Amino acid sequence: MVNRNLKLKLAGLVVACAFAAVELKSASADEATQTVRPVVLFDDPTVIVGVSILTRTDNGITMHLTAWDLPAGAYSGWIAIFEPGGMTPVAAGWVAGHVIGEGGQLTFVAHLKEGEVISGHPVFPAGAVEDAREQDIAMVVRHHGPADPGFIYEQTHTFEPGVAIDALRTRHNAP
Repeated sequence: MVNRNLKLKLAGLVVACAFAAVELKSASADEATQTVRPVVLFDDPTVIVGVSILTRTDNGITMHLTAWDLPAGAYSGWIAIFEPGGMTPVAAGWVAGHVIGEGGQLTFVAHLKEGEVISGHPVFPAGAVEDAREQDIAMVVRHHGPADPGFIYEQTHTFEPGVAIDALRTRHNAP
């Protein structure tokens, strides 16, 4: 008998594949568009551990990211904004933080309005989504190790160079 968690994961992947097969495109400038992309291990993009959905409107973006079978601990989410096809972010910053338990499921939802500044990345500049429909958007998830009750804020809201590692990534190129 297939366990309940595996059934839920398979159902999520089926839904993600259905969205990917029918990528929603805007019929008019006011409608939202969505893309679905895999969430992969940062160091091995052949290993899919989840799914992300990016919704674009004329006013901003919303990213939903879900990943499974992760080690328990503290995680932070960082959005990077690229010019179309670019390899170096024009801006990057913190957007989410969470502690997960032994179940290993992580869900981040981040919304940025056009012009809303993100910051906190030690290498890339603070900045904003300037054109939600035309810029490439990526999210990197950092693992900060086991949750430490005295440092939860730092673990879920800061980059923690030398402590945290880049664990997951996803990227949505402009349509």
